[in-house]
Amino acid sequence: MIFGLIIFFACNEQEKNSFKGFSKADSGLYYKIFHNDKDTVKAKIGSVLHLDMYYKTEDTLLFNSKRMPYPLRITLTEPSYKGDFFEGLAMLNVGDSAVFITSAKDLYFKKFNATKLPDFINENTNMYFHVKLLGVKSKAEMDVIRKNEEKQLLQNYIKNNNIKVKPLKSGMYFIEKQKGHGNRPDTGDIVKTHFSITLLDNTPIFSTYKKGKEPVEFVFGRKFDVEGFRQAISMMRPGGIATVIMPSKLAYGENGRDNLIPPFTPFIYHIKLVGIKTKAQIEKEKKKKLLLKKEQAKKAKEQEQGKIQKYLEDHKIKVKPTPSGLYIATINHGKGKMAKEGCKVKVNYIGKLLDGTIFDSSFDNDDGKPFEFILGKGQVIKAWEEGISGMAEGGKAILIAPSKLCYGARGAGEKIPPYSPLVFDVELVEVSDATE
Repeated sequence: MIFGLIIFFACNEQEKNSFKGFSKADSGLYYKIFHNDKDTVKAKIGSVLHLDMYYKTEDTLLFNSKRMPYPLRITLTEPSYKGDFFEGLAMLNVGDSAVFITSAKDLYFKKFNATKLPDFINENTNMYFHVKLLGVKSKAEMDVIRKNEEKQLLQNYIKNNNIKVKPLKSGMYFIEKQKGHGNRPDTGDIVKTHFSITLLDNTPIFSTYKKGKEPVEFVFGRKFDVEGFRQAISMMRPGGIATVIMPSKLAYGENGRDNLIPPFTPFIYHIKLVGIKTKAQIEKEKKKKLLLKKEQAKKAKEQEQGKIQKYLEDHKIKVKPTPSGLYIATINHGKGKMAKEGCKVKVNYIGKLLDGTIFDSSFDNDDGKPFEFILGKGQVIKAWEEGISGMAEGGKAILIAPSKLCYGARGAGEKIPPYSPLVFDVELVEVSDATE
C-alpha cells in the first residue's frame, strides 16, 4: 500500500512539474502570464482583442502575426474545449504578455475542425502560444474602426489603380471590360456564369475559371451569393465581361464569411456572363422532355414482356412465372429457418436492370451489413415480399420481376426508368421473430 502511494505522489509531482514555471488551470491549460502591473482594460467574452501572437510546436513555428501589416484581431469567445488557449486570453489585461500551452491534437480537431492531423503533429504534441494583448475593443467600437478602414481601403485602391468610373448609387464600381449581346436577364431566367472573387490585395478567395470547372448556373431572382452579385449580373448581357468592386454592405457586411472574408471587407468580382436561358426557353425544354419521357415510357411498356422473355432465354432460365408474373430461379434452397409473413429477415442482394446495370447493392452499404426488414408490412417492393417469403436461411435465388411488382410507371429516380423489369440476386442471411 505504501509503495502504491509512493508511485502516486511521484506521478503527481512529475505532472505538476512537466512544464516548469507554468501554472496549470483545472481545464488542463498551462499558462505563464507577465503582467504589466497597471490598471488597464481586461479581455472579456465578446470583445475584439488586438494581439501580437505567434504559435509553434516544440520545434516548428506555424504562425507569426508580425508578418501581417496590422495586429491580429480575434473575437474572444467561450473556450471550445478543455485546455483551449482562449481560456488564457480571458485572463489578460491590455499590456500583458503570456505563454499558453495546449494540446495540438485538441487544437486541430476541436478548434480548427480538422479531419486529420498534419504529418508533423502526433497525439502527444503540444502547441505553444506566445501573445501580447495590445488592445480591447467592443464590437460596436470595432464596427466603426472597420467601416473607416474599408472606406480608406477603397479610396486607396481606386486611386492606386487609376479607376475612372464613378460608383453607382449602391456604392458598387461596375467596370465593363467587354460588351455582351442580347437581352439582360429577367426574373426566372437561368443564368450561366464564370466568376472569381479576390480581395483588394489580390488574395484569391474563389474561382470557377480554374481548369476543369464548369460555369455555375442559377435562377435569376432567387437567392444566390450576395446582393451585389445580383445587381452586377442584372447589368450584363450574354458574352459580357466585367470587373466589379464590391463594398461590404452589398456583400458580407459586418459578419464577413467564415474565415475567408473578414467583416467589413470589400472585394472584387471578375464576371463573365456565359449565357442566359429565358423562361420561355426553359418551359419549351420542359415540355419537350416531358413528351419524350412519355414516349419512352409508352415504348418501354409495350416492349417489357418481350425483354423479360429474351432475358430468360439468354440466361437459360426455364422456371415458370408465379401467378403475379414473378420468376424465381432458386440457386440454393438453404437449410435454416423459413421466412414467412411477420418475420424479420436479413438479406444480401444485388439489384440490376435487364442489361446488367447495377442500381443498388447491400454490399455497397457503409456498414457492410445485410438489408433488414419485416415481411408482410409493405416495407419493400412486392417482388421482394413474394420472392423472399418461403425461402430458408442460407437460401439463394434470382428474382426476375416485371415492373408492376417493382416501381411500375413511375420508375425510381434516374437509375430505374418507368416500366423497368428488374433482376435481384438475393441471399437470405437470417430469419428471426420481429420482436427479437
